[in-house]
Amino acid sequence: MLHAVVVPESLYCAAFESSMDALLLLGEGKVAAANATARRLFGGGVPLDGREIVSLLPPSQPDGQPSQATFEQRANAALGGAPQRFMLRCCYPEGGTFVAEITLTSIGAEGGGPALSLAAREVVSRVEIAKDFHMGEEEMRATLEGSPLTVTVVAPDGRFLWSSRSAPSVVTDPIVGRKVFAIAPNAAHDFIKEVIEKVATTGQPMSFELPVTASTGETVWQDIHAGPYRPRGAIEGLVVLSVNIDARKRAQQARAQSEETLRSVVESLPGLIMTLDKDYRITSINRVLPGFSREDAIGANALDYVPPEYRETARRSFEQVFRTGQGTRYETVSVPPSGGSAVWFMVYVGAILKGEEVVALTLATVDITERKRLEEELQQSLGRAQGYAVELEQKNRLLADENAERRRTEEDLRRQREVVSRLSTPIIKAWDGVLVLPIIGALDSERAAHMMERLLAEIAGSRARFAVLDLTGVETMDTATVGYLVNIVRAASLLGSRCLVSGISPVVAQTMIGLGSATQGFQTFGQMQDALKFALREAFVREPVHGR
Repeated sequence: MLHAVVVPESLYCAAFESSMDALLLLGEGKVAAANATARRLFGGGVPLDGREIVSLLPPSQPDGQPSQATFEQRANAALGGAPQRFMLRCCYPEGGTFVAEITLTSIGAEGGGPALSLAAREVVSRVEIAKDFHMGEEEMRATLEGSPLTVTVVAPDGRFLWSSRSAPSVVTDPIVGRKVFAIAPNAAHDFIKEVIEKVATTGQPMSFELPVTASTGETVWQDIHAGPYRPRGAIEGLVVLSVNIDARKRAQQARAQSEETLRSVVESLPGLIMTLDKDYRITSINRVLPGFSREDAIGANALDYVPPEYRETARRSFEQVFRTGQGTRYETVSVPPSGGSAVWFMVYVGAILKGEEVVALTLATVDITERKRLEEELQQSLGRAQGYAVELEQKNRLLADENAERRRTEEDLRRQREVVSRLSTPIIKAWDGVLVLPIIGALDSERAAHMMERLLAEIAGSRARFAVLDLTGVETMDTATVGYLVNIVRAASLLGSRCLVSGISPVVAQTMIGLGSATQGFQTFGQMQDALKFALREAFVREPVHGR
């Protein structure tokens, strides 16, 4: 039998009022005090003081036992000193029932009467939550089974009340009844509490990404959307939709790492690399030249850094790439504002595409100052070479003229020599069949050969029987010359002509004697007329003149 109790103010302090569990103080079967959670759960927000406890229960429990008898049995056991924990079906104030986990504990009260402390924690079955989603549990599971989406219902204290899967993809054990903090890293606990409190208080949904600890110990990223759970109008928890985005997150991290690596590579390149928008403004740049600043460059028009004489070329290149999407290049020069040597660049212009549209440009520069210097030196060398070529051509023309003049001179000399040779070796036809060859001056090998050639040609042409070689004009003759003379005599005899030698001086005679038998075939005469007389006489004797 429960007795009336006077509840002192100290028994329900701030902790009592702010508890997430529904707390009731009971005396004589009636509610003596109730906290905010109990008023919301059992009374729809209205006070419960003085209400019979059995008025909060349905007539019977799921096992068919009357609710009043079941509760009184548990209350008497608790009053006997044995705290009770059991499941009890209760009534919602707006209709319908729910299952609550009840804890009954005996407490002392003013006046000495017995009293009970009742703590109720709502336990929503998966079947009832499925009904809240307007479908049966099997229908819901069939709908969500093939989806990567996991749907869970979380109580305000962080407990999982229901899950569309027996377990989310990150854990292997059932999670209903466990708290969300069990699978979240410690660093995220405060954030999760803030999310639960905000959604449960304001009803505003929140979306965020959160790493969850899998049963393997690995961290798996989830994309989470948390919204209010209102099965009966009032917010009673959170509906949480989660998708495993670990692969996407790792891909993002890999891409970020790749972008960082690429950025490091770009930063380390010796040339300038920048991007331009459609107005040719610089949106990014890896470095700047000495005398310029990155802060001034970002947002500035790239054409402002191009000398006026190259600006139109650069503008046409930009327009061409925006129009065609095809890369191009041009040369330009940069002079530091503080002065110094000019730096030449080859600028490569490329397109940044979004679909098929060119939305921006990339500019990559290569320092070609050394190449330009070499080209200038090469041009100077080519200029000097061209000057040398012109000079050489002029000298070649002069040389050609000199060679032509020399050839003309040589030809004149040759003709003169021929004339002199003919004059120095005259062959006189004294009579039919009689030739006279007067020799004047020195007789060397070249002149002897020429003399032999002419004499033999005349002998063959005139069929002469005698050739008179007159040596009156030859003062001296060495053994070699005598040899030449012997060869002439022998060659003439082979053609059927006899050589008569006249006018031999004493000196020449002594030289001939020195040769011995080589000159025995000579037929000599003191004077040329003696040789002619002999030749004519012999010619007439052998060929008499007819008709006389």
